[in-house]
Amino acid sequence: MTGQANNINLPAGTSGQIVTGEGATSPPGFTNATAVGGYILLSTKTASGSASIDFTSVITSAYNMYRIYIVGLIPATNSTQLYMNTSNNNSSWNTGAGAYNYIYFANSTTPTGAVSSTHMIMTPAVANATYYNYFVVDLVIPSQSQMYAWWRGMGNAITNIQGGGTDLSGAAVNAVQFIMSSGNITAGTFTMYGFTS
Repeated sequence: MTGQANNINLPAGTSGQIVTGEGATSPPGFTNATAVGGYILLSTKTASGSASIDFTSVITSAYNMYRIYIVGLIPATNSTQLYMNTSNNNSSWNTGAGAYNYIYFANSTTPTGAVSSTHMIMTPAVANATYYNYFVVDLVIPSQSQMYAWWRGMGNAITNIQGGGTDLSGAAVNAVQFIMSSGNITAGTFTMYGFTS
């Protein structure tokens, strides 16, 4: 009889797996969710008067791209800039001369940037009012000898910001830090995902 379905008893998979099709003549199987294209949640951190937000022991060669969502950022100090720093050893941050190149556009077609900077500067001055700031940050091939970053966002007086930067350490990056140019981070949620293709 055409169109008839065959009932099968599928064994239980394990935590972190999804069901996959194995072809027209084979029963379904299981595979790890990380083996399927898409974003995999790795870590979430919430700022509360925090000196910085650090993602350590999360970035590995398992993913070629990482995405970080920053939601509701409020700096403690008015008119400060958001910085991103990198590490090659999960502890000390690259903040010496010549550590980064960066450029960003904020409400303008005129770029702001620097070559051989001590920080990857992501924004102009950010207000510490009750306005919320939102950003999406992509880190590309951090496990190689040069990591690239792109970001976009909006908030308070920043209606549109786009930027990018390069880590110039010449070594694999295994940690990133978000920190204000002065003062703490009053609030904000920072969520990191790994991307599999």
